[in-house]
Amino acid sequence: MIINLPVVSQAIEEFLTRRTTPTPAAIGVILRLVNPRIAEAKLSAELPVKIVGRRLQITKDRTVIGNAVIIDDRLVAGQRIGRLAITKMEDRWSVVSNDSSGAINLTLLDSGASDEPVEIPVSVADVGSEIGKLVFHVHPDLNLQSGEVVWIKISTGAKGFYQVVSGQVFQVNVAEGNCVQSVRVSAGQLGIWDAKACRFETVTWVPPAGELVNKADSGSMENYEIPDGHVVVGRVPNSDFPVHINIEEAVTHNSIVLPKNWTAI
Repeated sequence: MIINLPVVSQAIEEFLTRRTTPTPAAIGVILRLVNPRIAEAKLSAELPVKIVGRRLQITKDRTVIGNAVIIDDRLVAGQRIGRLAITKMEDRWSVVSNDSSGAINLTLLDSGASDEPVEIPVSVADVGSEIGKLVFHVHPDLNLQSGEVVWIKISTGAKGFYQVVSGQVFQVNVAEGNCVQSVRVSAGQLGIWDAKACRFETVTWVPPAGELVNKADSGSMENYEIPDGHVVVGRVPNSDFPVHINIEEAVTHNSIVLPKNWTAI
């Protein structure tokens, strides 16, 4: 019998490497699905204080079934409870609803480890949303400001953009005399960005309930070209959306530029 020692040696090395490679430690488990896109999870008390925005991998029986992002993190009745936005569902996602034994584990994803599109989920469309207004709740530590732009995927698959116009501290009483505070945010509709016309078109229906709300950034909009005869006079706050006017009309007419969400006092 002839033994190919280099091949055997390589096989043993690969086997030992697989055995000694540490499996990422679970940092929590999913407790329940609040709706198809939101889950509540029990998180480890050993996690850093500020983890809102961190991306997670969801596994069951060592099989990856989805990804999520932490959009809220609270201490409730002595337990650390997180609220997760589900950002990706794999083929076996349905096992989340199974009654079979086995925890649904969560592990932290390293920066850049996810192949998902660049999105920044902060909440979901909530009660009180209407055609011209998007309402959602965020963690008090989340850095939002008046005039900031957010977007949500509407029923057609397009992005509907909204601009933050108000925020109000909101409180809910929970078990054992505890309470949970959040900020109730209202955002006025900007519309669907039409890159060819370089303008917003109206969203004609209410934001889908439970749909993810994302902070807008430079990657949230398509490339555009300013129409001939127009000049850029500004930008929508905290975004790259241009505000432009027709030069001829501005010269021949008495013109004033007002934001879409402006109201007279």
